[in-house]
Order: sequence, then C-alpha cells, then structure tokens
Amino acid sequence: EQHFFRGFCEGRITRELRGSGGFGYDPIFFYADAGCTFAEMSRDAKNQVSHRGKALQLFFAYLNTLKPE
Repeated sequence: EQHFFRGFCEGRITRELRGSGGFGYDPIFFYADAGCTFAEMSRDAKNQVSHRGKALQLFFAYLNTLKPE
C-alpha cells in the first residue's frame, strides 16, 4: 500500500541572494508571509511553511490515524 503526501508553498524568486541559512534555492525563494527568503528564516520557521514541512505534517497526521496491530 502506498500513500503520497504533498505540501505546497507559494513564493517568488528574487534577483539577489539573501540570507545564509538553508540550502539550494533558499537564498532566492522569497516567502511573502514572512517577508524574507527561506535562507533568512530559522530552520523551525521554514519547516512550518515549506513544502517539505507541510508534507511531513500530513504524513505525521496520517501516522496518528493508524491503530497498532
């Protein structure tokens, strides 16, 4: 049995690098709700709103619905 969990996060790409945290596209991914790029956010704040973080939240919610055998 397979399950898929998707997360989405809307933002825009900046023209300049901002911040030193994160990896990959984080310095150019501007998240308007926070007013900064992912590279400028703390790891915890980013994980709450990123597509990966949202997918993991859905996965954990699913795990909590399972009953032990």
